[in-house]
Amino acid sequence: MLRFYFHVTHMDCSVLDTDGREFPDLYVATEEARENLQELVATALFSSRQRIPLGIAICSKEGTLLREVAVDAAITEIAKSHLASGSTLLDMSAASGTNAGGVGEGPGRAEVSLTSRPFGASVRPTPSVAN
Repeated sequence: MLRFYFHVTHMDCSVLDTDGREFPDLYVATEEARENLQELVATALFSSRQRIPLGIAICSKEGTLLREVAVDAAITEIAKSHLASGSTLLDMSAASGTNAGGVGEGPGRAEVSLTSRPFGASVRPTPSVAN
């Protein structure tokens, strides 16, 4: 078994995995990272207190970047799973206890933002990941 470290990359920092996990190979580790990222993104999307991660850098013990799993793949998989279950965006928003996704009028209502987001950016390790 090989030990891999999943460093979660955010816009302003990386959360380093200091323990690592053992997997038979990089392919299995990548699949696990993809599933972990999907869970992290889903949790962040449904919580107003969580930052959305940009990806997971899979590294060796020495900090060598072995593979990157980007957020765009995770979001696509989340959308597919919700479409398959018959959920709509409004159902997802109502279930999460937020009013995100709607256009509101008055206090406490979410407004649609046209601000571009960095989700299309590729994930690169920060200096703390590379060292």
